[in-house]
Amino acid sequence: MSQQNLNKVYGHVKVVNQLSTEITTGARQLDKFDSGKTFFVSQSVGAFTITLPSDPVRGWNATFILMGTAANAVSIDGADTGQLTSSVIVSDDGTTNGIVMDGTDGVDFIASVAAVGDKIEILCISDASDGGIGYHVTGFCST
Repeated sequence: MSQQNLNKVYGHVKVVNQLSTEITTGARQLDKFDSGKTFFVSQSVGAFTITLPSDPVRGWNATFILMGTAANAVSIDGADTGQLTSSVIVSDDGTTNGIVMDGTDGVDFIASVAAVGDKIEILCISDASDGGIGYHVTGFCST
């Protein structure tokens, strides 16, 4: 069945072979060309920071899925302070201990608490043409 037919039958379908998936095991500076990517993240290599683009366009987005846990935090930070302007963190047990916002500067997979499969989605909701960069964060964690 073609992609067009699948979309008619099931709604929007993400084509897996076009999904850009990367393993992230250390510090990384993202850029505007990383939009739409899914990053598998592991805490097992040590604590590190992923920095969001300094020049995104509205609609830039990325997903981060925790694939390995350890006693190391992984942070996802804006290029400047105050860029993570809104957030929603949802947890299976009613607490949000596995994913925590660091004020408006970043969001963290917490060391020794986050679980495999915890996920952070980030969407750029305002860019330089709006007078400043703003990201919305959605997190899903089991604890």
